[in-house]
Amino acid sequence: MHEKNELKRGLIFSVLVMVLMAVVAIDFAYALGPAQLDLGTAGDFVILSKAGITNVPASAIVGNVGVSPINGVANGLTCAEVTGLVYSVDATGPAPCSIEDPSRLSTAVSDMETAYTTAAGLPADFTELHAGDLSGQTLVPGTYKWGTGVMAASDFTLSGGPDDVWVFQIAQDLIVSNGVIMHLSGGARAENIFWQVAGQATLGTTTQFEGTILSQTAINLQTGASINGNLLAQTDVTLQGNAVTKPASAPVVDTAAPFVFLMSPGNDTNTTENVTLVFNATDSVQSEVTCDVFVDLPNGQGATEFTATGINMSNIVNESIVLGLTNGLHNWSIGCYDLAGNYNASDIWYFTVENGTNATPVPVPEPTPEVTPEPRRRSGGGGGGGGCASGWHYENMVCVRDVVVQPVEQPEPTPVPAPVKPKPIVTEPVVTTTPVVAVTETLVESTPGNQVTGAVVGGGSSSWIWFGVLALAIIGGIIAYFVMRKK
Repeated sequence: MHEKNELKRGLIFSVLVMVLMAVVAIDFAYALGPAQLDLGTAGDFVILSKAGITNVPASAIVGNVGVSPINGVANGLTCAEVTGLVYSVDATGPAPCSIEDPSRLSTAVSDMETAYTTAAGLPADFTELHAGDLSGQTLVPGTYKWGTGVMAASDFTLSGGPDDVWVFQIAQDLIVSNGVIMHLSGGARAENIFWQVAGQATLGTTTQFEGTILSQTAINLQTGASINGNLLAQTDVTLQGNAVTKPASAPVVDTAAPFVFLMSPGNDTNTTENVTLVFNATDSVQSEVTCDVFVDLPNGQGATEFTATGINMSNIVNESIVLGLTNGLHNWSIGCYDLAGNYNASDIWYFTVENGTNATPVPVPEPTPEVTPEPRRRSGGGGGGGGCASGWHYENMVCVRDVVVQPVEQPEPTPVPAPVKPKPIVTEPVVTTTPVVAVTETLVESTPGNQVTGAVVGGGSSSWIWFGVLALAIIGGIIAYFVMRKK
């Protein structure tokens, strides 16, 4: 009898464990969704465009902006509209905040194209869902694929946890109607939402959108539309008084040194003794940068501390004035640190001062009249100077040569050999990255009639899991019934 009771308890325990494992498996599958899409260095930009940015001001852009390979003049944003860094491939970008960095932009564009291709190639969990109409729908994590365009004429919701990922593969255009709000619930975050659009993406007026748009063509934001996400376009981006904000995925730990750039006087140039040193110092995280300006290193003569503060450091060009430099070769550089203590030093630039405070004028000798005695005038020459030869005159009973003042040529300056320049000293910051994860949740209740669909890692339908759970529950119930009946 004791052995039968032990058998009954063992069977009941086994059934409960099987049911619990099935439920955990379902929950685990729903918690992950597809893998996080890697944007590479393109993720450093809130707006990145290959063909330029058209803008009807005033827009409010929070994050870095770049255009490439088109030149900087194609960036229609002003410095005042951007809270972040503005990158261009040349010196024609918005002044004075534009940073010339073609190498960084080329890498970012390549990463953008790679991310687009990767997103388009992910296996789909759902295909042609709702015939591409997201109006009023609630979507859980997963990869969604449409061979047509996708539209939303009314609000819709993405529901999931803070680590869940959504990827939307759209073969044609993405069109969101005026006033539509995209809601996030359950802790879903914009940084984990990706819209891969083969056609054009258009957000209607006053639309509120979430996630990164990877468009193979253009991205068009109509008047008053806003997005919490990145605009990465392989052609152009059009703005009309929009708010574009890079998602705040986690608190930023500042390990990056400030960006420092010398502007004027340029390297190997000539100037006067009253020199105005113009430089740029910005930081991608902090709003305050402190700089030391050095003249004539390594002696440090003329070193002066200069502090620049502002809401948007990338929009400020700082300058420091040094007066009364002597003739000859001089050098200058800056070193800056941010509030986190990260330090960066510029290259050392050289300039030559001409006509400085120690310039000594070359003396010009006074002309000396030449006097040559001449025998007394010939007899019968009469009075006056008529008895002297041409070029002479009569003075004190003698003929004196007329004075002719010859110009005295200035001596040629002795050429000074160019000094040997020391190798520029560049201090590189030590960067240590510590990832910090923060969770921001927005809870929105689903409206009646919304359809909730499910996604399983690896693609395919999740119906078999529900069927397995139901089957296990039925089997467990039958076993428990017969066991208890025999008891």
